[in-house]
Amino acid sequence: MAQEADWRSVLSDIAGRIGYSCGKSDVFSKIRASWSDIVGDGVLTRFCMPEYYEDGVLGVKANSAAAAMQFAAKKEYVLDNIRKAFPSCGIKNIIVAR
Repeated sequence: MAQEADWRSVLSDIAGRIGYSCGKSDVFSKIRASWSDIVGDGVLTRFCMPEYYEDGVLGVKANSAAAAMQFAAKKEYVLDNIRKAFPSCGIKNIIVAR
């Protein structure tokens, strides 16, 4: 039994270090699953996808410079939609990268 408790502690520590504590992975999963509703634009939904969520920042990968520019123009709209859909997620910003 003591070994099992030690393993749980180790696994919990590892999970926390890679972002699975405090529901980070849950928030990211929810955002990703609702992405088309959040973005509301079929083109951006296909060409811009969320890649990570860390410390209140959502990283979005665009597959072209044009898609990144188009997403940047809608960033506040998307950020507002995420905050409305998931008010407890604590999202502060979106970073778009190519």
